[in-house]
Amino acid sequence: MILDDCHQGNAYLLPTGERLWLDWQLGQRVRPWRELTYCTIGSLTIEERRHHHKDLVAHYRDCLIKEVATNVIDLETIWNEQIPRWVIYGIQAWGANMDHWGQNGLPMNERFFTAGEDFNTWAILLGN
Repeated sequence: MILDDCHQGNAYLLPTGERLWLDWQLGQRVRPWRELTYCTIGSLTIEERRHHHKDLVAHYRDCLIKEVATNVIDLETIWNEQIPRWVIYGIQAWGANMDHWGQNGLPMNERFFTAGEDFNTWAILLGN
């Protein structure tokens, strides 16, 4: 099972220093690129993402291959097709979360909408 709501609000730091991701509400099998996009854009500041995002994606892909994942697409396809496509998942998730459940959704909205502009997500979704 892969958790389908991977963000800092669902992360716990164990006494050993390890991180635990826990959210039983949305546990299901998902596309790795959607979850990776959601986690990285939601967890990094805009500046951090702009500087480190592609390296993190490459590292994640390398780890998948190292762990014997099959049919892993190439980095350029992930970067140019998958990441821009899945930015919208974070936009739709956080656009409705402004100040609900005691969360301030503004930083998340800024991160995802800025990523949408950076990755030209709007044009991709409109078929341009």
